[in-house]
Amino acid sequence: MAEADGEQLMAQTMLVRNYGSETDYQRDAQELAAYGFRPTSVTAVPENRGCLYMILLLLGWLSGNLLVQMPTRTSLAVTYEQTRLAQ
Repeated sequence: MAEADGEQLMAQTMLVRNYGSETDYQRDAQELAAYGFRPTSVTAVPENRGCLYMILLLLGWLSGNLLVQMPTRTSLAVTYEQTRLAQ
């Protein structure tokens, strides 16, 4: 067993996953917990509307119609960590 000055060395495995919904995240987090992974960071990432959104705004302005604001979807970027004894 690897030891340094009487202390055990730990190995860490990091895993990053992206989820489209909170329910997907919760389900996957439970499955990964069975393998010893725990979430260490959860970041909400707003969807980039890009060119399509700008084209729709332009078309709405040209036609004289007001566009209803498109809802913003948010995805989750989750970092998991698994800690175990180094061999």
